[in-house]
Amino acid sequence: MPDRRRATLLATSLALGAAAIGGAAPAQAAIPIGGPSGVLARMSEEQQVGQLFMVGGAATGVDAYTRAAISTYHVGNVMLTGRSTAGAAATSRVSAGLQALATSTATAGVPLFVGTDQEGGYVQVLQGPGFSTMPTGLAQGSLPTATLRGDAAIWGAQLRSAGVNVNLAPVMDTVPSAAAAQSNPPIGAFQREYGYSTSVVATQGTAFAQGMSSAGVDVTAKHFPGLGRVTANPDTTAGVTDSVTTRTDAYLTPFAAAIRGGAQFVMMSTAYYARIDPSRPAAFSPTIVTGMLRGDLGFRGVIISDDLGNAKQVAARSPGARAVDFIAAGGSLVLTVNATLIPAMYDAVLAQANASSTFRAQVNAAALHILIAKQGRGLIAPPARYDYTGDGRSDLAVFRPATGTWYVSGLAALGYGQAGDRPVPADYNGDGRTDLAVFRPANGTWYIHGVANVVYGQSGDIPVPADYNGDGRTDLAVFRPATGTWYVLGMTALGYGQSGDVPVPADYNGDGRADLAVFRPASGTWYIHGVANIAYGRSGDIPVAADYNGDGRTDLAVFRPSTGVWYLRGVAAPTYGQSGDVPVPADYNGDGRTDVTVFRPATGTWYVLGAAAVPYGRFGDIPV
Repeated sequence: MPDRRRATLLATSLALGAAAIGGAAPAQAAIPIGGPSGVLARMSEEQQVGQLFMVGGAATGVDAYTRAAISTYHVGNVMLTGRSTAGAAATSRVSAGLQALATSTATAGVPLFVGTDQEGGYVQVLQGPGFSTMPTGLAQGSLPTATLRGDAAIWGAQLRSAGVNVNLAPVMDTVPSAAAAQSNPPIGAFQREYGYSTSVVATQGTAFAQGMSSAGVDVTAKHFPGLGRVTANPDTTAGVTDSVTTRTDAYLTPFAAAIRGGAQFVMMSTAYYARIDPSRPAAFSPTIVTGMLRGDLGFRGVIISDDLGNAKQVAARSPGARAVDFIAAGGSLVLTVNATLIPAMYDAVLAQANASSTFRAQVNAAALHILIAKQGRGLIAPPARYDYTGDGRSDLAVFRPATGTWYVSGLAALGYGQAGDRPVPADYNGDGRTDLAVFRPANGTWYIHGVANVVYGQSGDIPVPADYNGDGRTDLAVFRPATGTWYVLGMTALGYGQSGDVPVPADYNGDGRADLAVFRPASGTWYIHGVANIAYGRSGDIPVAADYNGDGRTDLAVFRPSTGVWYLRGVAAPTYGQSGDVPVPADYNGDGRTDVTVFRPATGTWYVLGAAAVPYGRFGDIPV
């Protein structure tokens, strides 16, 4: 039996500051560990509700109401409003001051999303030294697509330097013509549109979004399902109605393109849409928010409202009702530029969560969407693989097939499984802890300790559990090598791969959802569904994809057993291990970055790069 006391050597060694791939960790405030689900589970109900709000604050320096929203009402997101010509350095100081308020008491230590409106032209909140003067959306639309993408990357880098990590842009609304623009107050009158056709808006708006995202700034496609054909502005007028747009309208194409392009946020319009849901503004319509955006377009990111604070369109509802109705419709993030309304909005959402289990579930789902987005932006450490204790660090553990026994460092040994079972530990219930689990090929049954036994698969299937839908819970899934088909419980089966491929599902684009992916040993090629095909590796290599740099995206990597060399795409290749070693990369020190690690079956020893070797296990054990 492994000696659990020996494993403390590893924890001690890592705690002393073992260097990670690429050098020592930068000196910065610690970010919450355990991944989105783990963080959500540790939050109080009040802190969870606070994550559902983005409060306005002057870009030149926020007032006491905005500060109180964070400190007293646990608000987890801020929008810099108004206009500032103070420049990037001054804005950075404002952002840093806001982040300092995100304490363990206020937000459970989760950093803020700091957003602003940086579209260009008439809508550019941040100006001055360090910020380019951005052209209008219409002018951007006339640029070569590659040029616009490059310019947006520069503008995004400027925002990042100022501490801004969310841009409430691009505008994906389509105005039908130059003539129509004159009678379209919210968009056309200010030349916010990228052009007068859905194809131009889709192409140029997506280029803007991709450029911004490449600089480390999340983007917001707005204003779903479109404000390009209304004749009044919901910010300044009540009763604004679109009488043209339908649920299958071609004018939805730009939004779909932005979502496919990786937009992390979508902003809801507050206009009425007579041919979809005439009785409710879009932001309060389950048909539009959940049915169309989540359902028809398949968006899995953060759904943010347009301003629900000062907008005349929603003034007839009480502030509390506005917030509750938006979350109940399926929204994630309530935006109010008016910080004085936060107490009423927050109290109403909290009260409704306490009164209704259905609404409480919607609050949890919304908060999880936001926390997943924050992980993607590096504000929360991704969940540690093999974290059985929920402390944000991977634990040493082995499964002994001969006896069906699990040995986890620091925990009591537990018999769960039998000879022939395949261990498939993962977080199946979303509590931030890895669950003991086995897949029994003989009958295609999953046995998940303390959760459920589920028949899903058949003999010959390869289990590939991962979080494919981004809800913070690992989904049951199998890859069928004979046909190259993926079966994910609750989703449509999809052919992707061929016989001989090695399934390597993971979140390669940082959207909080595992992507279908295979590594083809014959050619050393990675095929990532919807992302890219990349040659990286060669025959005989073992794929070890993981997030080695802590940016929330899985990196391509292979371990070459013949030489003991790890090849991490974009990182210097370390030699660590030898022939016969089993690679078990995971985050053993809880810094949010995967550590290069091998288990040596011949001696039952774990070798974590930068830490002391630890005997834990014996010959024949499977590292888990």
